[in-house]
Amino acid sequence: MVIGEPALVAAEFNATIREVLAKQGQVVSKGEVVLHITSQYMAESQARLTSESVQRSAKLAEMQIRSEIINATLASAETREEAASEGKARLDTLYDKGYLDSHRGRRTSLSW
Repeated sequence: MVIGEPALVAAEFNATIREVLAKQGQVVSKGEVVLHITSQYMAESQARLTSESVQRSAKLAEMQIRSEIINATLASAETREEAASEGKARLDTLYDKGYLDSHRGRRTSLSW
């Protein structure tokens, strides 16, 4: 754009000019704010995105709570599995020594 030539300024959406910051004929730099606008479309988009963000945050919090519950349940299950495995090993030892009749848990006569 050549200095002093008028230029067309357009927004990508319908907007209302709320404040003009530059005076006619004033030299402005690239990126300098020359006016403030408002837009119903942008306000609605911002509200929708804020609502979606809140919903996603709530969903994330719910998922984190579920993850904590799953981790606690898993730890408990691992402890029970370890205890069951140890109990089975003890039963196998008693069976191997002849203290139990098959794996049904019936005692045989003990003679020490």
